[in-house]
Amino acid sequence: MKKYQENYESVRDDLQEAIDGNPNQRDELRKRIGDDRIEPLRWLLQLVKQKDMNKFNKMYKPKVKKSIQKNFSSKHNSLNKFYKDLRNCLGNSDKIEELHTNPWFHHQMSDMNSKLTALKSEENYTQYIDRKEGLKDILKDFEK
Repeated sequence: MKKYQENYESVRDDLQEAIDGNPNQRDELRKRIGDDRIEPLRWLLQLVKQKDMNKFNKMYKPKVKKSIQKNFSSKHNSLNKFYKDLRNCLGNSDKIEELHTNPWFHHQMSDMNSKLTALKSEENYTQYIDRKEGLKDILKDFEK
């Protein structure tokens, strides 16, 4: 579990740096990950959040399975290790349960999924930033 956390933190930090940075930084990370690797990673993040094995089996269709089970190879070593760690948990309820012992796990996977979506294109990035700003405005209204 410690190894998973270290790889998660490295990937999270790189994603956050790209989100906070300029378009060149996002483009560089996009290239390091590989455009064709973002979607399988997003599917994997969704699947490991699912503790109910019946729901998991409904989500884990052949097309998704094929996409996820392909060799994942990017130029980002921590991401490769993180992906492999998560992929090894699929279908193993004990490993999934262990991941879920972290109270922030669900939020972490959702947040990373959102950032990966933002990384896919500058248009997605703009939508991500707009949603974040919209949420900040909503929270300010609740604080009043």
